[in-house]
Amino acid sequence: MTIAISLKTPEGIVLGADSTTTCFVQPGQVGQLYNSAQKIFEIGPVWHRFVAGECFSGAIVTYDAGSLGPVSWRAAISNFYRERIRHNPRATDIAHQFLSFLQECWVGLQRSGQVAATEPIPNAGFLIACISQGCAEVEGARVQLQAATVEPQPVGNIHINGGFEVVSRLLYGYDVGLIGTMAGAGMDVAKFQALAQQFSAIPNVNWMPLRDAIDFVHFLVYSAIKLHRYRGGPASIGGPIEIAAITPDRGFRWIVHKRLSESIGIWHGGH
Repeated sequence: MTIAISLKTPEGIVLGADSTTTCFVQPGQVGQLYNSAQKIFEIGPVWHRFVAGECFSGAIVTYDAGSLGPVSWRAAISNFYRERIRHNPRATDIAHQFLSFLQECWVGLQRSGQVAATEPIPNAGFLIACISQGCAEVEGARVQLQAATVEPQPVGNIHINGGFEVVSRLLYGYDVGLIGTMAGAGMDVAKFQALAQQFSAIPNVNWMPLRDAIDFVHFLVYSAIKLHRYRGGPASIGGPIEIAAITPDRGFRWIVHKRLSESIGIWHGGH
Protein backbone atom coordinates (compact mmCIF):
# COMPACT_ATOMS: atom_id res chain seq x y z
CA MET A 1 0.00 0.00 0.00
CA THR A 2 1.05 3.59 -0.53
CA ILE A 3 0.08 7.03 0.62
CA ALA A 4 0.63 9.55 -2.17
CA ILE A 5 -0.37 13.20 -1.86
CA SER A 6 -0.37 16.18 -4.20
CA LEU A 7 -1.47 19.58 -2.91
CA LYS A 8 -1.72 22.57 -5.24
CA THR A 9 -1.41 26.05 -3.77
CA PRO A 10 -1.08 29.42 -5.50
CA GLU A 11 2.71 29.11 -5.10
CA GLY A 12 3.10 25.65 -6.61
CA ILE A 13 2.55 21.96 -5.91
CA VAL A 14 3.75 19.91 -2.94
CA LEU A 15 4.15 16.14 -3.35
CA GLY A 16 4.46 13.59 -0.57
CA ALA A 17 4.77 9.82 -0.22
CA ASP A 18 5.93 7.05 2.08
CA SER A 19 8.58 4.46 1.12
CA THR A 20 7.00 1.07 1.86
CA THR A 21 5.95 -1.28 -0.91
CA THR A 22 4.56 -4.82 -0.87
CA CYS A 23 5.87 -7.41 -3.31
CA PHE A 24 3.73 -10.47 -4.15
CA VAL A 25 5.74 -13.13 -6.01
CA GLN A 26 2.70 -15.39 -6.44
CA PRO A 27 -0.99 -14.51 -6.07
CA GLY A 28 -2.34 -15.53 -2.69
CA GLN A 29 1.05 -15.64 -1.02
CA VAL A 30 2.07 -13.43 1.88
CA GLY A 31 3.65 -10.28 0.52
CA GLN A 32 7.18 -9.12 1.27
CA LEU A 33 7.39 -5.58 2.65
CA TYR A 34 10.23 -3.32 1.48
CA ASN A 35 10.76 -0.03 3.29
CA SER A 36 13.02 1.96 0.96
CA ALA A 37 11.02 2.11 -2.28
CA GLN A 38 11.19 5.25 -4.41
CA LYS A 39 7.77 6.71 -5.23
CA ILE A 40 8.56 10.32 -6.15
CA PHE A 41 10.61 10.68 -9.32
CA GLU A 42 11.91 13.85 -10.94
CA ILE A 43 11.18 14.01 -14.65
CA GLY A 44 14.56 14.53 -16.25
CA PRO A 45 18.09 15.23 -15.06
CA VAL A 46 19.09 16.88 -11.81
CA TRP A 47 22.36 18.37 -13.01
CA HIS A 48 21.10 21.51 -14.72
CA ARG A 49 20.10 24.72 -12.95
CA PHE A 50 16.45 25.58 -13.37
CA VAL A 51 15.78 28.99 -14.86
CA ALA A 52 12.18 30.20 -14.76
CA GLY A 53 10.62 30.22 -18.21
CA GLU A 54 13.66 28.62 -19.84
CA CYS A 55 13.56 25.03 -18.55
CA PHE A 56 11.21 22.12 -18.06
CA SER A 57 10.83 20.75 -14.55
CA GLY A 58 8.49 18.10 -13.20
CA ALA A 59 7.90 15.09 -10.99
CA ILE A 60 5.66 12.03 -10.77
CA VAL A 61 4.42 10.19 -7.67
CA THR A 62 3.48 6.53 -8.25
CA TYR A 63 0.97 4.41 -6.35
CA ASP A 64 -0.86 1.06 -6.62
CA ALA A 65 0.94 -1.23 -9.14
CA GLY A 66 4.68 -1.32 -8.47
CA SER A 67 5.88 -1.43 -12.08
CA LEU A 68 4.89 -1.53 -15.74
CA GLY A 69 5.27 -5.29 -15.98
CA PRO A 70 9.03 -5.95 -16.23
CA VAL A 71 9.80 -2.21 -16.49
CA SER A 72 10.33 -0.26 -13.26
CA TRP A 73 8.67 3.11 -12.83
CA ARG A 74 12.13 4.63 -12.54
CA ALA A 75 13.02 3.33 -16.01
CA ALA A 76 9.62 4.21 -17.47
CA ILE A 77 9.76 7.82 -16.25
CA SER A 78 13.36 8.18 -17.41
CA ASN A 79 12.41 6.88 -20.86
CA PHE A 80 9.42 9.22 -20.95
CA TYR A 81 11.71 12.18 -20.42
CA ARG A 82 14.18 11.02 -23.09
CA GLU A 83 11.56 10.27 -25.72
CA ARG A 84 8.90 12.92 -25.09
CA ILE A 85 10.31 15.86 -23.11
CA ARG A 86 14.06 16.22 -23.63
CA HIS A 87 13.75 17.58 -27.16
CA ASN A 88 10.44 19.31 -26.54
CA PRO A 89 10.72 21.19 -23.23
CA ARG A 90 7.75 23.36 -24.20
CA ALA A 91 5.48 20.31 -24.13
CA THR A 92 2.29 20.82 -22.14
CA ASP A 93 -0.53 18.55 -20.98
CA ILE A 94 2.14 16.24 -19.60
CA ALA A 95 -0.41 14.00 -17.88
CA HIS A 96 -2.06 12.97 -21.17
CA GLN A 97 1.35 12.57 -22.77
CA PHE A 98 2.55 10.32 -19.97
CA LEU A 99 -0.62 8.22 -20.18
CA SER A 100 -0.25 7.69 -23.93
CA PHE A 101 3.46 6.92 -23.51
CA LEU A 102 2.74 4.16 -20.98
CA GLN A 103 -0.01 2.74 -23.19
CA GLU A 104 2.40 2.57 -26.14
CA CYS A 105 5.05 0.94 -23.93
CA TRP A 106 2.56 -1.71 -22.81
CA VAL A 107 1.63 -2.56 -26.39
CA GLY A 108 5.36 -2.86 -27.16
CA LEU A 109 5.88 -5.23 -24.23
CA GLN A 110 3.01 -7.40 -25.45
CA ARG A 111 4.30 -7.48 -29.02
CA SER A 112 7.77 -8.48 -27.83
CA GLY A 113 6.34 -11.27 -25.68
CA GLN A 114 7.59 -9.78 -22.41
CA VAL A 115 4.01 -9.77 -21.14
CA ALA A 116 1.08 -11.90 -22.31
CA ALA A 117 -1.11 -10.42 -25.01
CA THR A 118 -4.16 -10.97 -22.79
CA GLU A 119 -2.65 -9.38 -19.69
CA PRO A 120 -4.37 -6.08 -18.82
CA ILE A 121 -2.33 -2.95 -18.36
CA PRO A 122 -1.39 -2.50 -14.66
CA ASN A 123 -3.79 -0.78 -12.31
CA ALA A 124 -1.37 2.02 -11.51
CA GLY A 125 -1.91 5.63 -10.57
CA PHE A 126 0.22 8.75 -10.79
CA LEU A 127 0.21 12.27 -9.39
CA ILE A 128 1.97 14.57 -11.83
CA ALA A 129 3.30 18.08 -11.29
CA CYS A 130 5.38 20.04 -13.79
CA ILE A 131 6.13 23.38 -15.33
CA SER A 132 7.08 23.54 -18.99
CA GLN A 133 9.44 25.94 -20.73
CA GLY A 134 7.66 29.23 -21.37
CA CYS A 135 4.91 28.53 -18.83
CA ALA A 136 4.22 30.52 -15.68
CA GLU A 137 2.04 28.06 -13.73
CA VAL A 138 2.71 24.59 -12.36
CA GLU A 139 0.50 21.98 -14.01
CA GLY A 140 -0.97 19.23 -11.83
CA ALA A 141 -3.04 16.13 -12.57
CA ARG A 142 -3.95 12.63 -11.42
CA VAL A 143 -3.63 9.78 -13.94
CA GLN A 144 -5.26 6.35 -13.65
CA LEU A 145 -3.52 3.98 -16.07
CA GLN A 146 -5.99 1.11 -16.32
CA ALA A 147 -9.01 3.41 -16.47
CA ALA A 148 -7.14 5.71 -18.90
CA THR A 149 -8.33 8.85 -17.11
CA VAL A 150 -6.70 12.21 -16.42
CA GLU A 151 -8.02 14.53 -13.70
CA PRO A 152 -6.57 18.07 -13.78
CA GLN A 153 -5.69 19.64 -10.44
CA PRO A 154 -6.86 23.21 -9.79
CA VAL A 155 -5.45 25.50 -7.11
CA GLY A 156 -6.84 24.60 -3.70
CA ASN A 157 -7.20 20.91 -4.56
CA ILE A 158 -5.53 18.02 -2.74
CA HIS A 159 -5.20 14.57 -4.31
CA ILE A 160 -4.77 11.71 -1.83
CA ASN A 161 -4.34 8.12 -2.95
CA GLY A 162 -3.68 5.08 -0.81
CA GLY A 163 -4.19 5.25 2.93
CA PHE A 164 -7.11 7.63 2.49
CA GLU A 165 -9.08 5.82 5.19
CA VAL A 166 -6.39 7.05 7.59
CA VAL A 167 -6.18 10.61 6.30
CA SER A 168 -9.98 10.93 6.21
CA ARG A 169 -10.06 10.56 10.00
CA LEU A 170 -7.83 13.61 10.27
CA LEU A 171 -9.58 15.70 7.63
CA TYR A 172 -13.24 14.76 8.12
CA GLY A 173 -13.30 13.41 11.66
CA TYR A 174 -14.37 9.91 10.62
CA ASP A 175 -13.15 6.95 8.54
CA VAL A 176 -14.55 7.00 4.99
CA GLY A 177 -15.36 3.30 5.38
CA LEU A 178 -17.92 4.29 8.01
CA ILE A 179 -20.26 5.65 5.31
CA GLY A 180 -20.68 2.29 3.62
CA THR A 181 -21.13 0.56 6.98
CA MET A 182 -23.83 3.03 7.99
CA ALA A 183 -25.63 2.70 4.66
CA GLY A 184 -25.57 -1.10 5.01
CA ALA A 185 -27.12 -0.77 8.46
CA GLY A 186 -29.92 1.38 7.06
CA MET A 187 -28.82 4.56 8.80
CA ASP A 188 -29.26 8.09 7.42
CA VAL A 189 -25.85 8.76 5.85
CA ALA A 190 -26.74 12.25 4.58
CA LYS A 191 -27.75 13.38 8.06
CA PHE A 192 -24.55 11.97 9.55
CA GLN A 193 -22.39 13.77 6.98
CA ALA A 194 -24.22 17.03 7.63
CA LEU A 195 -23.60 16.71 11.37
CA ALA A 196 -19.97 15.67 10.89
CA GLN A 197 -19.25 18.69 8.68
CA GLN A 198 -18.61 20.85 11.75
CA PHE A 199 -15.71 18.58 12.71
CA SER A 200 -13.96 18.86 9.34
CA ALA A 201 -10.34 19.98 9.61
CA ILE A 202 -9.65 20.67 5.92
CA PRO A 203 -7.70 23.95 5.74
CA ASN A 204 -8.22 26.66 3.15
CA VAL A 205 -5.59 25.52 0.65
CA ASN A 206 -6.48 28.36 -1.74
CA TRP A 207 -4.46 30.76 0.40
CA MET A 208 -1.98 28.42 2.09
CA PRO A 209 1.66 29.55 1.84
CA LEU A 210 4.08 27.04 0.34
CA ARG A 211 5.92 26.28 3.57
CA ASP A 212 2.67 25.59 5.42
CA ALA A 213 1.60 23.31 2.57
CA ILE A 214 4.87 21.39 2.92
CA ASP A 215 4.27 20.98 6.66
CA PHE A 216 0.65 19.94 6.08
CA VAL A 217 1.56 17.25 3.52
CA HIS A 218 4.26 15.91 5.83
CA PHE A 219 1.75 15.83 8.70
CA LEU A 220 -0.71 13.74 6.67
CA VAL A 221 1.91 11.24 5.48
CA TYR A 222 3.48 10.96 8.94
CA SER A 223 0.10 10.41 10.62
CA ALA A 224 -0.84 7.68 8.14
CA ILE A 225 2.48 5.92 8.78
CA LYS A 226 2.06 6.02 12.55
CA LEU A 227 -1.51 4.73 12.48
CA HIS A 228 -0.51 1.80 10.27
CA ARG A 229 2.40 1.03 12.57
CA TYR A 230 0.41 0.93 15.79
CA ARG A 231 -2.93 -0.49 14.76
CA GLY A 232 -1.45 -4.01 14.48
CA GLY A 233 -0.54 -6.26 11.57
CA PRO A 234 1.91 -5.53 8.75
CA ALA A 235 2.65 -1.81 8.42
CA SER A 236 2.00 -1.50 4.69
CA ILE A 237 2.49 2.27 4.84
CA GLY A 238 5.84 3.31 6.28
CA GLY A 239 9.53 3.87 5.73
CA PRO A 240 11.11 7.28 5.19
CA ILE A 241 8.83 10.15 4.24
CA GLU A 242 9.68 11.99 1.03
CA ILE A 243 8.43 15.48 0.22
CA ALA A 244 9.10 17.54 -2.90
CA ALA A 245 7.87 20.87 -4.22
CA ILE A 246 7.62 22.38 -7.71
CA THR A 247 7.30 26.15 -8.04
CA PRO A 248 7.35 28.47 -11.07
CA ASP A 249 10.52 30.25 -9.93
CA ARG A 250 12.65 27.30 -8.78
CA GLY A 251 11.23 24.20 -10.45
CA PHE A 252 11.63 20.83 -8.69
CA ARG A 253 13.17 20.76 -5.22
CA TRP A 254 13.52 17.96 -2.70
CA ILE A 255 12.33 18.97 0.76
CA VAL A 256 12.88 15.60 2.44
CA HIS A 257 14.69 12.90 0.48
CA LYS A 258 16.35 9.66 1.58
CA ARG A 259 19.94 9.20 0.49
CA LEU A 260 20.96 5.83 -0.93
CA SER A 261 23.16 5.22 2.10
CA GLU A 262 20.14 5.64 4.37
CA SER A 263 18.50 2.59 2.79
CA ILE A 264 20.73 0.43 5.01
CA GLY A 265 18.54 -0.51 7.99
CA ILE A 266 14.84 -0.15 8.67
CA TRP A 267 13.27 3.23 9.24
CA HIS A 268 9.99 3.98 10.92
CA GLY A 269 8.29 7.20 9.94
CA GLY A 270 11.12 9.24 8.45
CA HIS A 271 12.16 12.69 9.59
